[in-house]
This record gives sequence, C-alpha cells and structure tokens, in this order.
Amino acid sequence: RKFEKISIIVPVYNTADYLRECLNSIISIPICDKEIIIINDGSTDDSLSIINEYVGKDITVITTANEGLSAARNRGLNISSGEYVLFVDSDDYILPNKIPLLIELADKYKTDVLLGRYIKCKETGEFLSESRMVSTVEVHLVTTGGEFYNGYSLNDATIIVACLKLCRRTFLQRNQILFVKGLYHEDVVFSFLCSKYATRIVQSDIAFYVYRQRAASIVHTPSYKKQVHKLFIADYICNNASESDSEFWPNLAIGLYFDVLRRTKLKNNQLFRKLKSLKKLRFTQKVKLELIRIIQIFASKADIK
Repeated sequence: RKFEKISIIVPVYNTADYLRECLNSIISIPICDKEIIIINDGSTDDSLSIINEYVGKDITVITTANEGLSAARNRGLNISSGEYVLFVDSDDYILPNKIPLLIELADKYKTDVLLGRYIKCKETGEFLSESRMVSTVEVHLVTTGGEFYNGYSLNDATIIVACLKLCRRTFLQRNQILFVKGLYHEDVVFSFLCSKYATRIVQSDIAFYVYRQRAASIVHTPSYKKQVHKLFIADYICNNASESDSEFWPNLAIGLYFDVLRRTKLKNNQLFRKLKSLKKLRFTQKVKLELIRIIQIFASKADIK
C-alpha cells in the first residue's frame, strides 16, 4: 500500500453551493503525494453529482447514509494513509499554497499536532478577519499538550477547532483519538484528547483555512440537543482530566456548565447567583474538578430551554 504525505478528509452533507470551491482548493495543493478522501454523508442535494465531476483525480469517494460529521470524519480517518491528516469542512476551503509550509514545520519539529490559523469570510466569500492568537505560547515552540493549552485563554476558540490541526496520523491512531459519533461541539473532545496525549505540539502563525460564516451551518443552528451535549462534554472532561492536564480544560468545563445553567429555569435563583459568583474565583486544579462535580448535580436536574 502506498503511504502519502498528507490525507485531506472532507465530510460532505448538502453543501452543493460551496463544494466546488472547497474541492478545487484541495486539488490545487502543490504536493504530489496527497490523498483526498471525500465522505458523502447521505447528501440529498446536488453534492454527489458535483463530487462525481472529480472522479479520476486521485480522489477516494465513499457514500454512506447520513450519520453525522463525527462518523464521516472517523470513516475517513480509518482508511487514510497519510503521514499527516487534515480535516476540511465542505462549506469552507483552504489556501493551497500554505499547506506545504505547514508540512515543512511539522517535519522540522516532528509534531504530533501543528496548529494553524483561519480567516473568516462571509457566506458570499468576502474576507472578514484573520483569527488572532490569545496566547502566551511562542510561535514554533515545541511543548506538551498540557503546557500548550495552559498558555491559552478561553476567549480563543481557535485551539478547539479540529480543522486547524495538522495531526500526525500515527499519533491519532496510537492514542485511539476519534470523534464522538452524534455529538454537537465534537471538536472539543477531540482537542481535549489531543491535548492529553500529545508530547509535541507547535503553534504556527500560518493562516491557511478559510472559515465561511454561514447561517445554516451546524455551528450557527440553535437546538435543545446542543445544550444537553455541552453537559456531556463537560462531564467527559471532568471524568477524564487529571491534575497533570492543562487547567484550560476544567475552566472550559465550568464555562460549559454555566452556559447551560444560564439557559435553564432554576427554581432557586439565589443558589444560581452563588454558583455564578464561584466562576470568578481562583481555584487549584483539584478544587476546580470537585466544583465541577457539585455543579453536575444541579445541571443534571435543570430544565433546559
């Protein structure tokens, strides 16, 4: 079996309006030994017809029943052969000439995970802004996952975006890092596991990913399930975090609990105000984990809107 330098995994579900731009950007990556894997996740629009236009261009296409983004990404990862893996959502696209620069850095620093940056664009494609790094971590500094995430603020969403991570495939497979099937905010658990197991993470200042702000996307569609899934994610972090992990994750878990509590109808408003005030205080890692367990009790009984 031939092993490629990079595998680009593209889950597709009803994104016909943006799909050509996405696939053209990936095909244009100036690397010969690349593997493009498209998972058509039960699309009901013209997405499959567009995908078929690219047959014969060294693209692997798998069509499945609709199982969701996580299942599609996992399916692509399981058949990938690249030294590195990159996930691209089919309503976004990449800047192809930036990918060799990412790979060059990953090779140089022998990274498990290399983090890049994104550029926001309107639904029509007009560029809006480039993501800023809210971090004390130096660019191109090799750190462990715990050290890396300790340098970040909760206000910086870039570090929990899976599509901004160039991951070494063997690192993901060795640590059995996959996406939780059917979960909203699936990037959070994926990034938590990358943080937990990575011994070599590097931050770059390369903006390579163009993130489309689309009203109909999963991210911008409100739902009851999203609130329930936030509780699942917070529980997962709480149950799997250790004192050696970054404090970023217990802080994030607390933030998720409070975000759900903020959207719930609690009979005891005085209790809620007390819990809210705790969020502003400083705690050790151990106390934060205990606090999360206490909040779990109230969150699990809440009436979620």
